[in-house]
Amino acid sequence: MAKTKKLAKFTITEAGEDFKLHIEDEAGHVLELVATRDQVDVIDDALEELLEKGGSADQVEG
Repeated sequence: MAKTKKLAKFTITEAGEDFKLHIEDEAGHVLELVATRDQVDVIDDALEELLEKGGSADQVEG
């Protein structure tokens, strides 16, 4: 299993009919993915479900 890295930056932009996800860790390593609208909807639903549960995991450091 890969070592867990801390998220430093996340952006999502439209790329035609799809979306481009740009994920960067604290070391500056970048992962870019293209996702369909359906995939982004699944991500959105999962995040909403987690955030509705509350707790300290929904606090953002900045």
